[in-house]
Amino acid sequence: LAVSEEVPPSEKLLPRTPVVATRDAARVGVHLDLPATRWSVAMLPHHRTVLNVFQPQYTLLFEKLLAQPQPWLYAHLQLPGGIKNLDNP
Repeated sequence: LAVSEEVPPSEKLLPRTPVVATRDAARVGVHLDLPATRWSVAMLPHHRTVLNVFQPQYTLLFEKLLAQPQPWLYAHLQLPGGIKNLDNP
């Protein structure tokens, strides 16, 4: 919370709910429950890349993501070894 913002009395007494935690996190730029993908190539922020998504779990992820209003955010993690390591966390 910013210094000038007051916490409503109802939030001072109650434990933090997921809605309150999500709102507080968004204020400081933290994204909770962000879908993650793993690719074998490096992708730089703010660059556009065309992806050929054929893995079922990623097809469903992007279908759900694009069905929601913007912003369409997801996390990209580089996957050493490519798709052969997809099931290896």
